[in-house]
Amino acid sequence: MARILIIGGAGFIGSNFVRMLAERYPSYEITVFDALTYAGTLEPIADLRDAGRVDFVHADVCDRHAVQEAVARADAVVNFAAHSHVDRSIQTTRPFHDTNAGGVINILDSLKSLKSPKRFVQISTDEVYGPAEEDIWYTEEDRQRPGNPYSASKSAADGYILAYVNTFDIDACITRCTNNYGFWQYPEKLIAMTITSLIDSRRVPIHGDGQMLRDWIWVEDHCDHIDRVLHQGQRGRIYNAAGFCERSVLDVVAKIAAVFGKKVEDVVDRIADRPGQDRRYAISPAKAMSALGWRPGKSFEERLSELVAWYQEHQSWWRRIMATDYYQEHFKMLRRGQ
Repeated sequence: MARILIIGGAGFIGSNFVRMLAERYPSYEITVFDALTYAGTLEPIADLRDAGRVDFVHADVCDRHAVQEAVARADAVVNFAAHSHVDRSIQTTRPFHDTNAGGVINILDSLKSLKSPKRFVQISTDEVYGPAEEDIWYTEEDRQRPGNPYSASKSAADGYILAYVNTFDIDACITRCTNNYGFWQYPEKLIAMTITSLIDSRRVPIHGDGQMLRDWIWVEDHCDHIDRVLHQGQRGRIYNAAGFCERSVLDVVAKIAAVFGKKVEDVVDRIADRPGQDRRYAISPAKAMSALGWRPGKSFEERLSELVAWYQEHQSWWRRIMATDYYQEHFKMLRRGQ
């Protein structure tokens, strides 16, 4: 395994994975394939490109021909390409289906036509399992019950992958992870949005009562999980990753507010609940821990101060994003509770 194709490698999780891969495997030839849509940026990997460690292909996973050409030159493929914001999927579903499911079909068809045992790792989500009752943690063997258009599109992709493994003997694995946070996260996501809002003394919009429970994982811990699946995962298997950090949305905002010396009630704006809101997601990473020797690292509280400091130091990056018409329209819709 020497030539690695990272589709969606200019996104938040993908770019962090590219950096980890380049550091851990100096001999690997790494190609980033990305459409550079609203959430894609080459800044996190600019130094790697300048040093000749990473090649870049500006193309869309929906472009079947471009995908086939790129896959043909690789020994392994890792796919991060996805539209991932639930609110956006509720507003307009088609781009989520086309990229999240259709793009995966393009990758699978490329692998099938090449008749080559290339390893394929698909980055999925815990949301495909649907809501979890209290004291339930879903395992990889549990059924899928997606509750919104975003998770439905990811669930469809997972289904196609498992079908191609069975029908065409594709060498594929699937990872399903909880909510990521870390450096270079697009500021529409909760933690990044909260930090940037508080830096600017803006209030933070919170859906409903803010008691939705999510597990939070540091992005580099997730990337370590993906690396282990890439190199050690068994064909046709699914591997969950979780951070052992279940927190309500309101609790997350409260902890960030405390770093700024503020109380949560002084920084939050309540907005209408999201349609079809799932109250809790929860998955067990026991398989990855036993089969791959994977463990999450530092706690949420240990990471928080360094993350706040990072966003304070990289204001030019996220302020450019927030100045775009695309982001401004999204934020207006969010504050209107749409």
